[in-house]
Amino acid sequence: MAGHHRAPEGDRHHPGTVAWRDPGGEVPDRLSQNGIPGEGGDRAVWRAVAALPPRQRTVIAYRYLGGLDYTTIAGLLGGSADAARRAAADGMKTLRAQRHTFQEQEQ
Repeated sequence: MAGHHRAPEGDRHHPGTVAWRDPGGEVPDRLSQNGIPGEGGDRAVWRAVAALPPRQRTVIAYRYLGGLDYTTIAGLLGGSADAARRAAADGMKTLRAQRHTFQEQEQ
């Protein structure tokens, strides 16, 4: 059923959902290594992310990998948007402090 899409507001069975839309173009022959933990030159970064406290790690993943806003993250994890924002800020501060370590390990 090419070209058939639900309305952005969803349907009566799944309110608020949006149907997947084909972006067009060709499918690449190989998987991208971007963003895959342990692949490419970013192993040190992924180790540092894994070492973060669980809440910081989860908020960073939802925010920076999942693209969720802090209000949505707070709804998923419990707590406030401000607490989610603080957890992300604390986690990013820790990762930035270790940035020199990442650069040394990549060389």
